Amino acid sequence: MGKRRQFIWQLMTGGLAAGLAPNAFSKVGPMVKSFSQNPANEIEGLDILAEYAGEPQALWASLALDGPGHDGVGTAPSLVWYWPKETSNIPKGLILICPGGGYLRHAPHEGRDIAQFLNNQGYAAGVVHYTVKPKQHYRPFQDIRRAMLLARQRVAKAFTEGKILSHKIGLIGFSAGGHVAATMGRNPAFLINKLAADPLQVQDDQLLSLYNPVPDVLVLGYPVISMTTFAHMGSVKTLLSHDDKSVGLPDNLALREQFSHQLNVGPGFPPTFLFHTANDKAVPVQNSISLSEACIKQGIPTELHLFPDGKHGIGLAQNFPYLAVWPSLMIAWLGSHIK
Repeated sequence: MGKRRQFIWQLMTGGLAAGLAPNAFSKVGPMVKSFSQNPANEIEGLDILAEYAGEPQALWASLALDGPGHDGVGTAPSLVWYWPKETSNIPKGLILICPGGGYLRHAPHEGRDIAQFLNNQGYAAGVVHYTVKPKQHYRPFQDIRRAMLLARQRVAKAFTEGKILSHKIGLIGFSAGGHVAATMGRNPAFLINKLAADPLQVQDDQLLSLYNPVPDVLVLGYPVISMTTFAHMGSVKTLLSHDDKSVGLPDNLALREQFSHQLNVGPGFPPTFLFHTANDKAVPVQNSISLSEACIKQGIPTELHLFPDGKHGIGLAQNFPYLAVWPSLMIAWLGSHIK
């Protein structure tokens, strides 16, 4: 088989044939409303997902946006909504996005570009700028859980009012962002116990009693999954180490196992779509394979696509024709699960 010919391993298919809409990669002109018109402490009361389209908003009332920083939206955790350009068409559903970056930063081409692509496919989207180094540890998971809860709250009302076609929410994560996203697929008690001493936990108590932070579907691109075998040690060290010493120590094994998702998949883990390249030199392909195998053992619908060649961090893979098919595969899969 030729090197540039794609090799797809289908484990459990959710539908593969799909064509991209015309101008699928074109830029989206979001409806923009100044953030200053709605203070941070009023964000939870928003009725319409499009209210802040194109503008960053703080995830936490106590952690206000702090100006230029990661991706130009500040270092405080935030969420940027992207709304389909054709406002006359009701969005099919909502997809939240976790960019990669090794828990050090956020990769713009794995956030904004993905959101704009989804907009052109008829989905509303939101890019989550979760906490990264130096204030990492459990905060990234607290941030994405918060984003999921706020999204549930808004989608529930929008769905009731006929402003979105599905109440289901998908979560996409790339590289280390895939690790953040996959954490949401696990039992919420795992996070609640970890975050019990964090003052932000109190702000989530009411929403946690009303909404489920677990996404309805997961899409994971070349994700960091394991923090033991085949680990991306850069992500492990940045996330879990409190200093510059290696985390590859015996007394850290139990903690790393807790954050190795392939070891902790259980009933209720959402249907999952994965893609990876076999020769990924940054995050070994075994990360995706091991998670898909764990999902199969639990009877969780899983679709895995392996491509023989391609570097890490390809995003939409517009410059790699033999990999650029993955977005259409994802759209077909989303269409069979979000409806």
